[in-house]
Amino acid sequence: MSMMNCLLCKADGFLRVGTVHVPGYEFDVCQTHWKENADGWTNHYEWIILEHLSTNKTSVPRKGKKGFLPRDYP
Repeated sequence: MSMMNCLLCKADGFLRVGTVHVPGYEFDVCQTHWKENADGWTNHYEWIILEHLSTNKTSVPRKGKKGFLPRDYP
């Protein structure tokens, strides 16, 4: 478990450490956001993730069946 800050909490104005590193996306999220987004990253956080991908020049994955960005991304 990483001790980096959660990207999604930071965007919401909170600070949580003890995060899960998300390979492919190359960011860290707290256990709460990891568990809440088991079916994919909800639309509420999509802009944050897309901004992160753009900043890091990372390709954007296809959305899953529910219309969310996949949580796990190679």
